[in-house]
Amino acid sequence: MEIRDIEIFLTLAKELHFGRTAERLHVTVARVSQAIKKQERQIGGALFARTSHHVSLTPLGQQLHDDLLPVHRGLQRSLERAALAAKGRTEVLRLGMTSSNVEDLRPVLDEFSSRHPACTVQIRAVGYNDPFAALRHDTIDVLLAWLPIREPDLTVGPVAYTEPVVLCGRSPEGRRQSTARNYSPSSPAGKRCAPCTRTRCATTGGLTSPTSRSMTPRSAAGP
Repeated sequence: MEIRDIEIFLTLAKELHFGRTAERLHVTVARVSQAIKKQERQIGGALFARTSHHVSLTPLGQQLHDDLLPVHRGLQRSLERAALAAKGRTEVLRLGMTSSNVEDLRPVLDEFSSRHPACTVQIRAVGYNDPFAALRHDTIDVLLAWLPIREPDLTVGPVAYTEPVVLCGRSPEGRRQSTARNYSPSSPAGKRCAPCTRTRCATTGGLTSPTSRSMTPRSAAGP
């Protein structure tokens, strides 16, 4: 089985949709279907149960998925380590982020690089629906997330940065004079605004202590 076919199988097993799988891998739906049929012929059994409206793993497909996933991750790690070694780097920190401006973190990233010059930071996007899944599945080492976080199996680290925002509410017509001191040039006319903040912190998986004081890079030679 070729590496690309393994990627197609694992992605389809996650998405359970031929169209989304093709979109994620930048291939055609026909290419996805062809790869799965080829794998099923080689193995001698159906990997997916599929109708015009539904796709699901068969027991055989689930077994193959569970066996292939750690092997594929190990292969990806091996290739990453080889690429890092070629650049004189020996470690990698996989930082998960939801949609955000990376430049907000530039001072933190620069400080980390100065302390760990042999470590490369890889920023990986995580979804809003379940941002902690990537930590639990070991596809990232650290997650940048909004506080508060109440996940018993995760460690909440130090605050990375605080972002100022403005809370606005419409002011009654008769009270505009009394609330004028709360206006700011950036607030819409007729709205009373008050400053507030929201905070992001670094979160790591696999630890049980209440706080983590540093973002420790995962060794490229680690598991």
